Amino acid sequence: MPKIYLFRHAQTDDNANHIFSGTRDVTLNENGIKQAYELQKLLSDTHIDIAYSSPMKRTLETTTIALKKHPHVKICLDPRIRERSYGD
Repeated sequence: MPKIYLFRHAQTDDNANHIFSGTRDVTLNENGIKQAYELQKLLSDTHIDIAYSSPMKRTLETTTIALKKHPHVKICLDPRIRERSYGD
């Protein structure tokens, strides 16, 4: 039976400061990088065939770190799963 693992990007400075990023393309902060490595540990013994990620920096960075122990896994970028822009 196939399984789907769904996770959100790790922490950014915007998240830490309660700022809604939306489509602003921000990167992970130090804590976010640590969170992504924790996710990597959780997924290390998990069989993964394919990964889908938003092209946003924070999401791709989280996915790339989380799947470092799965170098065979293709990360497919899909702009349809980007966060939305709600304007100013």
